[in-house]
Amino acid sequence: MLRGIKPLAVFSDVYPGIDDPWVFPDDAFQPYVDSGRLIQFDYVEFSDIPLPPPFRGVRHLMYALPSEEWRFDAYLELMRHLHAFGWSDDYEREEGRLLGYQPWEVEIWMSRRLAPTFK
Repeated sequence: MLRGIKPLAVFSDVYPGIDDPWVFPDDAFQPYVDSGRLIQFDYVEFSDIPLPPPFRGVRHLMYALPSEEWRFDAYLELMRHLHAFGWSDDYEREEGRLLGYQPWEVEIWMSRRLAPTFK
């Protein structure tokens, strides 16, 4: 991201979750947020259906390049479609596009994502 190649990074997990820097690396990104090189967006999506306690939803922690803040709303809209209609290959491709992957990279991912890891 700091080289300007990828415009968006997304970290998601249950809310409330554990304070784990491997899940939400706030501290690693904070110096770049403070310097203005990245914009941070922290959003909790509360669930409409009951979840096992203590969980109440999903936290999305996102970082974008300053000129790419529009991707926050686009990503959340994609998540709303997921909940309304279920996931699809088109949504998978859109997620890849929002994260800044080239179409050929997305297609490689699409061809391998459901393949068994071991034969």
